[in-house]
Amino acid sequence: MESTLPEGAEGLLQTYTEHGGINYLDVVATLPSRSAIDGACEELMSVMFPGFRGEALIDSSDLPEITRRRLKNLQARLKPEICKSLGKFPPTQAVEERADELLADFLSQLPALRKMLWTDIDAAYEGDPAAKSYEEIILAYPALEAISIQRMAHELYLKELPLIPRIMTEWAHSRTGIDIHPGAKIGSHFFIDHGTGVVIGETCEIGVRVKSPDGAR
Repeated sequence: MESTLPEGAEGLLQTYTEHGGINYLDVVATLPSRSAIDGACEELMSVMFPGFRGEALIDSSDLPEITRRRLKNLQARLKPEICKSLGKFPPTQAVEERADELLADFLSQLPALRKMLWTDIDAAYEGDPAAKSYEEIILAYPALEAISIQRMAHELYLKELPLIPRIMTEWAHSRTGIDIHPGAKIGSHFFIDHGTGVVIGETCEIGVRVKSPDGAR
């Protein structure tokens, strides 16, 4: 027996054949996957804050192996998406080489970025009388997640990588209510108090030891 399409399916299929507007089906295969970038953001937070994010650490001696595995996961997850972002998938040799270069440089920046994030945690602890511990800030402050992802996305933005930096900051935005464009320049010791509704645009430049009050725009 021949199956019939559900109500409305034929109309939807007709709209897919139209050109322009919201129809870009011919380029979908070369666009980065949002779910892959979301997963990369989760992995990056685990790398930045092992034991606080991602799988629990049973023993600190496990950290070298866990870190190596996480970085390998990031490489495997991000390389195809970077190739797509560069506009070619399956990639040419030149695109693959550029993706490897971008990825290696990005991963090499993570130690310095982690040190920068510790200044943000210090700023939160000093700037919020309600903060009882550094652990509370890492575990429960949405601003730290938004700032962490933005600082990492900013590195990719500076390399003029399309799409991925924006997807990263929108992942954090959807989770925290804090919208920080990857192009914003933010100095050390930055703290956003609470943060819901905070918007920091692409051209914004924030100096050192700045505290953003509730709902700042």
